[in-house]
Amino acid sequence: MLTWIGKGDFSLSLIASLLSFLALAIMEFFWLSLLMPIFGVNPEELFSNLLLRIIITEPQVLLMFVFAYMLDKFIKRRGEINELF
Repeated sequence: MLTWIGKGDFSLSLIASLLSFLALAIMEFFWLSLLMPIFGVNPEELFSNLLLRIIITEPQVLLMFVFAYMLDKFIKRRGEINELF
């Protein structure tokens, strides 16, 4: 629906969505694999304790925002460089 309203390319939107989902899955796996042993938490305890779940998963959310911001800046800068030539 967003590609129809925004008159965007459907295949490009689908690829971007799938890549975003893949990046999210990889980041979650990495952070949970890293932080759960550090805090000494098992999966059952993590899902039953809301505060612990927020503390362990929040770095992944912040890292995703930073990664998306840096990728956006890189793409815009690359476009400016290509316009010069």
